[in-house]
Amino acid sequence: MEDLATEIQEWTQEGDQVIVGGDLNEEIRGPAIKEFFAGLGMHNLIFQNHDETDAPTTFFRNKNGKVLDGIWGTANISAVKCGYLEPCDFPGDHSAVWMDISYNCALGHNPPLPANPDANRLQLHQPPTVKKYLKTYKAEVTKHALPARQFNLERSTSVGVPLSPAQQTEAIEIDALKTKAMLRAHRKCRKVYLGKVSFSEAVDVPKRLLIFWQTAVRRRKGLRVSVNLWKRRKKKAKIDLNLKEMSLDDLEAQLLLARSAYRKAKKDHVALREAFWDTFDPKVRDRLKRHEQARNLGRMARAINGKLDSLQVKVVEHEGSVCDTKERIEEVLLPVNKAKVHSSEDTDFLTSPLVEEFGYQGNEQTENAVLQGTYVPPPSASRCSKLFLKHCVAPPGLPISDDRVSTADHCKGWKRAKERTSGGRSRIIFAMYKAEATDPMLAALDASQRSMGYATGFSFPRWQQGLDIQLLKRSGKIGATSLRTISCTEPDQNMNNKKIGRDAMWNGERAKALARDNLGGRKGMRAVEVNQNWTLANDHIRGRRARAVIISNDAKGCFDRIAHVVAILALQCLGIPRPAIMSMITTIQQMQHYNRTAFGESERSYGPNPSGPPPQGLIQGNCAAPAAWSAITAILVDCMKGEGYGYEAWGPISQQAMTLVCFGFVDDTDLILNNNGPGVTAADLITEVGTVNMGGPPLCHWCCPRPGKELLVSGGSWTRRQAHFPS
Repeated sequence: MEDLATEIQEWTQEGDQVIVGGDLNEEIRGPAIKEFFAGLGMHNLIFQNHDETDAPTTFFRNKNGKVLDGIWGTANISAVKCGYLEPCDFPGDHSAVWMDISYNCALGHNPPLPANPDANRLQLHQPPTVKKYLKTYKAEVTKHALPARQFNLERSTSVGVPLSPAQQTEAIEIDALKTKAMLRAHRKCRKVYLGKVSFSEAVDVPKRLLIFWQTAVRRRKGLRVSVNLWKRRKKKAKIDLNLKEMSLDDLEAQLLLARSAYRKAKKDHVALREAFWDTFDPKVRDRLKRHEQARNLGRMARAINGKLDSLQVKVVEHEGSVCDTKERIEEVLLPVNKAKVHSSEDTDFLTSPLVEEFGYQGNEQTENAVLQGTYVPPPSASRCSKLFLKHCVAPPGLPISDDRVSTADHCKGWKRAKERTSGGRSRIIFAMYKAEATDPMLAALDASQRSMGYATGFSFPRWQQGLDIQLLKRSGKIGATSLRTISCTEPDQNMNNKKIGRDAMWNGERAKALARDNLGGRKGMRAVEVNQNWTLANDHIRGRRARAVIISNDAKGCFDRIAHVVAILALQCLGIPRPAIMSMITTIQQMQHYNRTAFGESERSYGPNPSGPPPQGLIQGNCAAPAAWSAITAILVDCMKGEGYGYEAWGPISQQAMTLVCFGFVDDTDLILNNNGPGVTAADLITEVGTVNMGGPPLCHWCCPRPGKELLVSGGSWTRRQAHFPS
């Protein structure tokens, strides 16, 4: 007890509130226990709400009627509800003691309410909702003649030629009308009842009357109302009046009365629900009430601690303080996320002299010279940049991807897309495009709009609105800089990026232009195969008693740090048309990023700086980012092989020599150095590797194990995890 008192005193002196509960093996109503807790400034929370003389015996084998179990708290703590469970409700030979405290009592303030997510009214597994959506959307599209306008606009464009100002104005207007029509059709799909108003006859009757009088007024005004619908609603409302004798003013007066009655019923819906329960048989009532209570508790738990924990943050830690309000979280996260997309501004392609050669969005003439192998870098460029540009040459016989999006390719892509994938800030969801892909006219309209951006490099203003969502990399790590930021973009723009990524990987595999050293992001390649190659190589080195060093690296902020010029060159090396790449790059550089947390969407945003380099990186969530990284990795591996780095072995089956530079899976890479020269020891290799620069300012840092030399990759730094030195 003395040790316990010491601990409690230390906690309270630090400003903590303390709750103590347990089996004390002594009568807790006796003077010894009362004086002990009173001396610590604590009180019995159970006896605060219940008379201690009526406290039950908590130990079953206790024949003296003593109460041995209790809960105590410091002065500022009070129990909302508390008590004892029945002996049979808890395992063991003691009755369980329980209490509830309020959030405000525990933390000093009430929790901010999580924002309700937008309801998805279009459910593809429900044919009536799909039919309703397509019918409403086609009517809106036809009303504004959008197909004819879009097709005429696309015919007036040429591949690789930017849109004129007049064409841009027309494209933006068509997109705005199309977006408005899609959202309106989505709202008309079905009604969503979220259970905010409890059901009872006293609430349902005025609701039915309100719906009927709304229908009657619409019909009298000459608006389109189905006769069958009007009859059904009249029957539900139990209306016997002859409406033909009533004027429009009379009908509107009845509508006002019904609306007022429904509003009054909604205010008292909880009390009316309880009165409704009393009309049931007691056994049925108790069963239904328990079921309803469990359902409501489940909804609350899911809203507070369920899916929101994995998708949207509710609390963030930054510089030693915990942020748990909407304003404070946004104040912290927006600058942190902005710093990520501006973290590669000191790299070679964003500084002199290469920035004058390529610009921030590349230079087509300079790029063509690089891809053809005729480009001569400035003398002041770094050795690593010169080496990268030397190997950035398009391979011969490379397949060239389509420069437009066909309707067939559009429908095929949306058929494979997942319905529940998150959309962008416009509230357009993947299910809309999947539904439209089943209609020939709407599919052709969507494909034409995508194709125009893909072929000309145009970026719609709607595409330049992104939503940042933070995910936990590791459980319990809530530091602002430790969160993974995913940017949700518009579905059609994301689908264009997916086409870029898919075509790049397909072309690279056919042309054998991808590095076999890196298997990440490639079809049919798994991380286990990287581990297998690593193990076989390590066994081979040991079997030969060779000298080698393997360094494990993990790229820091891999996709966020890719310099755009590097991505443009690498993707063109895999046969991707430049306009398609520029559409993606322009969207990223002009994007305004809003932040979404459990408390809703931020009103503030961050975007490109008025002066200085535009945002870089390919953003997390971009379907083209893994392919771009694979393309960059292929060039880097060629660089290192050309410099003589890596590990050489002889294949016993193929009877061919093979060279491996690394064992990579996306941004996780193990680089290997092997040297069998006479007199070279493992210590020499370790010394050589120790000279490698693991974090300077380049394209993105790679390890190049040779004294005084380093090879640069793509816009960031590498985190050194471990070094393995086989003997």
